[in-house]
Amino acid sequence: MRQIAVIGGGPSGMMAAIAAAREGAAVTILEQKEKPGKKLLMTGNGRCNLTNRSASLEEGYGQQARIFVRECLEQFGAKDTVHFFESLGMKTKNREALVYPLTDQASTVLEILLLELRRWKIKIKCGERVVKLCCNLEEQTKKCEGEEKKKRWTVKTEGWSYQADCVILAAGSKAAPATGSDGSGYQLAENLGLKIKKPLPALVPLKCSGKMTAMLAGLRSSVKLTLWVNGKKVQQEEGELQWTEYGISGIVVFQVSAKAVRALEEKKKVEVELDLLPSMEAGEIAQFLEKTAKNDEKKTVEECLMGVFPKKMVSVLMGEMGWNKGDSAGKHPREEWDKLSRKCKGMRLFITGSKSFEQAQVCSGGVELSEVDGKTLESKRHGGLYLSGEILDIDGICGGYNLQWAWTSGYICGTYAAKGK
Repeated sequence: MRQIAVIGGGPSGMMAAIAAAREGAAVTILEQKEKPGKKLLMTGNGRCNLTNRSASLEEGYGQQARIFVRECLEQFGAKDTVHFFESLGMKTKNREALVYPLTDQASTVLEILLLELRRWKIKIKCGERVVKLCCNLEEQTKKCEGEEKKKRWTVKTEGWSYQADCVILAAGSKAAPATGSDGSGYQLAENLGLKIKKPLPALVPLKCSGKMTAMLAGLRSSVKLTLWVNGKKVQQEEGELQWTEYGISGIVVFQVSAKAVRALEEKKKVEVELDLLPSMEAGEIAQFLEKTAKNDEKKTVEECLMGVFPKKMVSVLMGEMGWNKGDSAGKHPREEWDKLSRKCKGMRLFITGSKSFEQAQVCSGGVELSEVDGKTLESKRHGGLYLSGEILDIDGICGGYNLQWAWTSGYICGTYAAKGK
């Protein structure tokens, strides 16, 4: 029976352990926190967005990784994820393309996985921080003529050493280190000679220059957001934005954050352009405001704007236009309303940075994809070493893509490690 050590008890590690055990392997999970699955409990704001049923699922990942991801999804995709959990007795439900447990609780997903781990008698060793991986050759016990030596792995923790035929490195990234993803897996991989693309925060709030965001802190706006890098349009998203003291947050920001942070790391100029009223054309806005002003000559510009914009935004726009609080709305010609409408359709913010790994949901970067076999996720340098989940240079946008990669990569690693292929 093949002995497999899984480093990391997150979603990918648990899936890898289950897949390997189902193929007949003896599996031990080494988890450095006091319990496995701590980060899983945080996903989807505690509701756990399991996967995404999009017909073009691979488009939720970075462009350079899409072909790699697509081939992996062909082995274990969104339908396989839903079938896997429902076969374990957990009903799912859809919100458009997003898939959640019927209970809307991430704790249900974790409990179901723990039940399956116990059913397959998978050992879970908690409080075990792995500090070193080393591979050696061992004589086969059988004395058959021509028998080759086989590789054995030694997994050293701070207090013990474990022996295994294969190791699955599912130690996570540097995002949300309080859950156990402290980046230690990168060091283990680097010590074995694997190439690492610098990990950076992703799905993370962004910091902006200027005082505008602080003035709007606490406000939520439905916007169309366009990311610009060195004057080139890179990505566009639409959704709810949250204004903060330091900058901007919300899902619409998270979706572009990986590219924004990577561009800043490369010393590029990064801006976001916000359309504050994506449901209206600029001319339509100007016409409505001008008409409102003319309907009541006693109205101030503030009173005219408050029927279209939240109060905090009204103050910001008036400042941008150089208007005073008590100014009469009727005194402003159409040209000024046109100018204001263009401002609210194209508000520019300069991005200066992001929040830290502590506030990031995932990372961009990690072990380069050229280091692993695209079918089995086995290391090309070290036979018997498989890499799963966030430790690889694959990150997705919000919407179940990152958890799907955890399930997919875990299944692939566990299956091939157990088969010895």
